[in-house]
Amino acid sequence: MRILPVFVGASSGAALGFLLGPPAFALFGAAAGGAAAALSPWARSRHGDPRVAGIDLGEVRDIPVSLRCEYHESGVRLTFDFPRSLRQDAILQVRLWDRWRERWVPGRAPFNADGGIRRRSKVILGQAIVYLPCDALVYDRSGSFDVYIGFFQETALGEARLFDQRLPCELMLGLPGKGSSWSYGLHLRPLVDLLMAMARADGSPTPEKTGVVLRSLQRFEPSTETFAELRTYMRADPHRPFELTSRQVRFAFPEYPLVQIFDWLVEIAKADGAVTMRSQELLELFASACNVAKLELDDWLTSRDARASVSKRRTTPPESSSAQRAASDRWSARARAAPPKSATLPIAPPAPKVKSPWEVLEVAETATEEEIQSAYRKKVAQYHPDRVAHLPSEFQDLAHHKLLELNGAREQIKLLAICT
Repeated sequence: MRILPVFVGASSGAALGFLLGPPAFALFGAAAGGAAAALSPWARSRHGDPRVAGIDLGEVRDIPVSLRCEYHESGVRLTFDFPRSLRQDAILQVRLWDRWRERWVPGRAPFNADGGIRRRSKVILGQAIVYLPCDALVYDRSGSFDVYIGFFQETALGEARLFDQRLPCELMLGLPGKGSSWSYGLHLRPLVDLLMAMARADGSPTPEKTGVVLRSLQRFEPSTETFAELRTYMRADPHRPFELTSRQVRFAFPEYPLVQIFDWLVEIAKADGAVTMRSQELLELFASACNVAKLELDDWLTSRDARASVSKRRTTPPESSSAQRAASDRWSARARAAPPKSATLPIAPPAPKVKSPWEVLEVAETATEEEIQSAYRKKVAQYHPDRVAHLPSEFQDLAHHKLLELNGAREQIKLLAICT
C-alpha cells in the first residue's frame, strides 16, 4: 500500500522534470515527487489502516472521546473519557496498531488475542482505564502506535460486538526491552503481596484465609503453571510496605474497581470470623493509599460489617463495700449543686500518639545495638530510592518521608545511648 503513492509521485515528478529541462531534472523531479508523495497526508492516512491491510474491524464510528496517558517505567495507564450517553455496561477492548509494519502489536500470554495485545475494561460512569505493561508488549521499534478501541456487550449468547473506533491520538512507546523475563505471574505478584498482607494481619495465615486468597487469584484465570508459581510465592513474606503495595495494585489493575479489591480484602479479614482491629487498620490503610474519601470508607465498612468489635464497658458498677455505699448515699443525699468549675471546662482532644524511635524501627526498647542496626538497615532497604525509582512520584514521596522518619529514629536512639 505504501508503494503506490510513491510510484505515482515519482512518475509525475520525472515527467515534469523531463519537460522542463535536461535528464538531470527528470531524476531530481522523480526523487522530489516520490518523497512528497510518501509524506503526503493521503499516504499517511491510508498507510497503516487495518482495513486497508485486509483486517475487518466491523462497524467504525466516531464518538467524542478523550485519552489521557500516564507513562511509567513499567507500563502505560490509559484513561478514556466517553460521553455519558454511551452504554455503561459496555466492555472496552484496546489494541495497538503498528502502522509501519501494518500489523497489530502482539503481546505475551495471556494478553495476546487476534494476533495482537488486547486489554479489556468496563465503562463505568463514562470512563474506562486500561493498563498496558510495556514488558508484555512484543515490538521491535520505538515510536508512535495507533490506538484502536472496540466496544462489546455481554449477552446471554456471549459477547456482541457493538462498534470500533480509531483514536486520532498516538501512543508513544520507548525502546523495546530485550530479553524481558515478564510473565503473568510477575504481573500478579503485587496483588498476591496485598492479599497475603491481609492474611498475615494477625500472625501466620490460617488455612481459611489462604483459601480465600487462592479463590481470589483464580478470578484472573492463571494457567496451571502460573497458579503453581503463585502458590509457591505466597509462602514467602517479602515484607513490602503495605501503602506502596496498595498503590501499585491500584495503578496496575485499573480494570478492577477499588470497591471490588476492597471486598476481597474484607473476605480475607472475615475468613476466621469477626474482623480484628489490625485487619480494620489495614482496610483503612488501603483506602487511604488509594485516595478513598473518609465518608465513602465509612459506608464501605458499615455496609460490609467490616468494623472490629469493641468490648462494651460494664454499665452497672460492681458491688461496693458498706463504707463505699454509705459514702455514695451521703453524696447522693446532698442537694444537687453545680459541679466544680474544672469539670465544666471543655476537654481538649487527645493529642496524636507520637511513636517512639523503637516503635518506628519495630524493635524492643531492650534491644541490643546489633539488633537495632539490623532493623534499621532492613527498613532502609525497603524504602531506598533505588527500589522505588520505577514507581510513580507519590510512591517515591512516601518512601522519602519514611526514610526521614527512620533516620530520625536512629539518631535519637544514638543520642539517648550517649546520654545514658
